Amino acid sequence: MAKVISAAEAAALIGDGMTVAVDGFIGFSLAEDILCEMEERFLREGHPRDLRLGNVAGVGGGGGGERAMPPPGGGGPGRGVPRSWGRASKPRVSAARAGCVERPAACRGAARRVDNPGGAGAPGGVVGGRCGGGLGARGVRGAASPGLWAFFSRKGARRCFGARPACRPQEPGKRLWDILWPVEGGRCLASALHTAENMLVPACLAVCLQFSGGRAEAVAQYGNLKGMALPLLTFPFGLLGSLSVLLMPEITQAHLRGQSGRLAALIDRMLRLTGYFSALAGAAFWVWGQPLAEALYGSAEAGSYLVILGPAMPLMYLESMVDGAMKGVGEQKAVFRYSMWDSCLRIVGVLLLLPRFGMKGFLFVILLSSFYTCTANTGRLLSSCGLRLQLWRWLGAPGFAGAVSAGAGLALRHLLADWLTGGAPLQLAAVALGGAGMAAVCFAAAWPLGLGEELRAVAAGERRHKKNVQKVK
Repeated sequence: MAKVISAAEAAALIGDGMTVAVDGFIGFSLAEDILCEMEERFLREGHPRDLRLGNVAGVGGGGGGERAMPPPGGGGPGRGVPRSWGRASKPRVSAARAGCVERPAACRGAARRVDNPGGAGAPGGVVGGRCGGGLGARGVRGAASPGLWAFFSRKGARRCFGARPACRPQEPGKRLWDILWPVEGGRCLASALHTAENMLVPACLAVCLQFSGGRAEAVAQYGNLKGMALPLLTFPFGLLGSLSVLLMPEITQAHLRGQSGRLAALIDRMLRLTGYFSALAGAAFWVWGQPLAEALYGSAEAGSYLVILGPAMPLMYLESMVDGAMKGVGEQKAVFRYSMWDSCLRIVGVLLLLPRFGMKGFLFVILLSSFYTCTANTGRLLSSCGLRLQLWRWLGAPGFAGAVSAGAGLALRHLLADWLTGGAPLQLAAVALGGAGMAAVCFAAAWPLGLGEELRAVAAGERRHKKNVQKVK
């Protein structure tokens, strides 16, 4: 068989009674032409019939639109049809009903196992077993994690506390309760409110798009933002997680010991380093977000979201870092309060703006939410620690360095324009080179503005820590 065949030739290979697995997410990576050729062949010849069609994820529109398929059991002699089928128009929906395809239960990621030769009833069992095995493995990992942490922390505990006997703290139950209820209660309530928001956004978008795609288009737009753009925006924050791991215990220790000078220096360092890093990341997404999304997803829409939200990344990243610092200085209740107000603000914004303005309204809600949580949490942290606001140190200087790097990035994008018109590998290479160039320019611009001072202080602190560890040993 030839390595490359047409959609019609591929559809001709499918015979009556076969099992067909369909992969894709909404309209992304879906072999729609083959499905359409199958439908046209059925209309001409009456074949293929009695197919078992396994769809791994939502591969089309929902809500009964023209891109949607009817639910299982809709028409035919005791058979069902898949929930959705890419570009399926009204004639294709009726043809699929007449064709009587049957959809087995399938889980995402296991499509290749749907067509195993184990018989008609086997695929569901294989898929269910694999899904159950995956969930079981996650459960075992969660159960084993505390034990592993306890085992590997014994050496560190002996080094830090020596042979001193353990002493019971005063009122441990009350102190634990004061920590747990705002943190865990806030997580539970925030999870419920976020679930409500995730349900409301597609519904309100569908109102705005009722004459241009309806709910199917609303789900597609929301998927582009939540499933494509936002994961890319939050990915660089993983590097800041290392800074959080290093600084948060130090901040908590300085707070408990009443070392106000050390506490102020640590918070200042956290805010400055976060500002420089987030300014560079925001500038990079503003310049390279569009080609990056097109290379990874083939989606210009996801790229536009990266370009719009990129400049707001300093607010997003600062809010996340300040949130952890507030918990380290005993401000869990304030974090809980601001989180609840933020969730309510987002829900009200979704209800008011999305039916009229669509995704533009939701992007405004995201930006407003980031501004509110960042300013509220930062203001509370500074007030609690007795610090004064220093906009130039924390936002002004990083913003200037980010702007300089953005200008360099635009120049590099112009130089690499030919690469951006090539295939995905060339596009990704251009994005990587452009990002590296922007990082070098930002580093050079930020070094005399305070970045060099902070990095030297961090290096000196790490050297002191190693010397203290060697003395204890």
